[in-house]
Amino acid sequence: MSPIQGLHILIKAAATVMRAKKKVVATERTAIHQPSIGVSAALMRLDFAELYKVYPLYLETSELVQQLSKPPPRSRDQ
Repeated sequence: MSPIQGLHILIKAAATVMRAKKKVVATERTAIHQPSIGVSAALMRLDFAELYKVYPLYLETSELVQQLSKPPPRSRDQ
């Protein structure tokens, strides 16, 4: 998956959440104790593992995590 495709997925997910929020505001409810079936279904269709893999923070830090996971040269932990 290209970064642009990942961005598209994030934008689509954000749009789904915003539509759900607008519906809540339109009904003048101040709290959601249990999401509607539509909101639950939309969230169930999202693959959060795939979203995470293309999330900019993950992409920026994954190399750093790999570097910090290796013991330093001439370390007793090698």
